Amino acid sequence: MKKALGLDLHGVINSAPEFFGPMTQSLVRDGWEIHVLMGSHIKENGIEGELNKYGIAYTHLFSIADYHRENKTTGMWYDEKGDPWVSDED
Repeated sequence: MKKALGLDLHGVINSAPEFFGPMTQSLVRDGWEIHVLMGSHIKENGIEGELNKYGIAYTHLFSIADYHRENKTTGMWYDEKGDPWVSDED
């Protein structure tokens, strides 16, 4: 059976990268899937560079914002700082 762990980037990983870096590296070496989840766009926000800076090993990335943009969700908008948001209904 495949073992998998999902971790949120902003508010979890970035709050303790000194813990999550070695932990994710060890788990990936042991065959685990590590899914990193985020609300921001992956490419536009340099997410892969941020994860590398923290020493995070991962097998999958998932961006809620990228998912809704690709699926043309009508309830998605950006605030004054450029952060993406999605309506509760969507």
